[in-house]
Amino acid sequence: MIQQSVAPTRLPHVWLWPARLAWFLILLLALWKLILGTPLIYAEKLVVCTASAEVCAEGISPSLEEIKTLAASGISQHDYAVLATAFRMLETVVWVGVGILIFCLRSDDWLALIASAMMILFTTGYAGDPIIRAYPDLGWLAQLGFSLQNVFLLLFVGLFPSGRFAPRWLRGYWMVMVALALFSDFFAGLFPVLEWLWLPFWLSFLILGPYSQIYRYFKVSTPTERLQTRWVVFGFAAMAAFILVGVLLEQIGFLPGVVMGDFFFGLGALALPLSIGVSVLRYRLWDVEVIIRRTLVYGALTIALILVYFGSVVVIQGLLTAVGGRQTAVVTVISTLLIAALFTPLRQEVDLEELSSQLLMVVEETLQPEHVSVWLRESQK
Repeated sequence: MIQQSVAPTRLPHVWLWPARLAWFLILLLALWKLILGTPLIYAEKLVVCTASAEVCAEGISPSLEEIKTLAASGISQHDYAVLATAFRMLETVVWVGVGILIFCLRSDDWLALIASAMMILFTTGYAGDPIIRAYPDLGWLAQLGFSLQNVFLLLFVGLFPSGRFAPRWLRGYWMVMVALALFSDFFAGLFPVLEWLWLPFWLSFLILGPYSQIYRYFKVSTPTERLQTRWVVFGFAAMAAFILVGVLLEQIGFLPGVVMGDFFFGLGALALPLSIGVSVLRYRLWDVEVIIRRTLVYGALTIALILVYFGSVVVIQGLLTAVGGRQTAVVTVISTLLIAALFTPLRQEVDLEELSSQLLMVVEETLQPEHVSVWLRESQK
């Protein structure tokens, strides 16, 4: 039986409306950054960065080399700017949408409000730098949104899901981290030591953050809280795996760096608002085990089939070229049949009609025959 959390995260009545008002102010700040920053993002995507790679990496404008790589793929800089901006808006809709949904359903829970505010501010932080560059006088307000985003992230990691710091001796650490996140960017000019302290504290967060969650999971959490933690861990793991694939594709030269920054990171990060939303709202928590198993099984199966398919194409094509001196489309047919044979043990687990239509589509696009059909043997009773 799943137990409900007894953590005191329910807001007292006297704090209910002040907390909701604070949330609305945060929402207004996020919307302001989106409305002002989105056109600036698009404009900077149309500018080519001609500085060094290190300088270009600090901004969002593509470098000349990246523009050439995109052009070789048939994508103009204008089209890429439109795609990158549109994807950023889509990503924002998901993050902000889940944050608003959490507020609508759990506005009387202060921990849920922290999670909601964090997600609302998460994607708007990207618009902060263009605003600072275009409107220096408004830089402090854009920076405030980014600092609050870090504050809510630290509080969420330190308090989720019970609403208490665990272990207790880390309470002082989290308070110092929150203070640094909130004030270091504003007072670094007056106190340079704040900027120096931020790096080691941020590195310590990468260690103590997971440690606090592991300690809480095994020593403090109830069964329901453990399920909530699994959902969040699943979201972080999915994001990390997707980003790792993007980094590998970038390193082998298959993916331009600008595409990695504009699409792969954001696409992988979309797993976070969804998993956090399910976890905070506690909706069908028991399904996470099934989802994790199916993700691992079908993910590994898909990767294996892709490797076998492309490997067989390369090997068989190489053999036929060595023997006959030319390439042939028969290789594609043989490789497709090989994949179909390997997939046979799982034929009862898929929709055969869907598989047949997909197979016909691949053959038609590859070989363009006058006629193609698929014959399926009836199963023996």
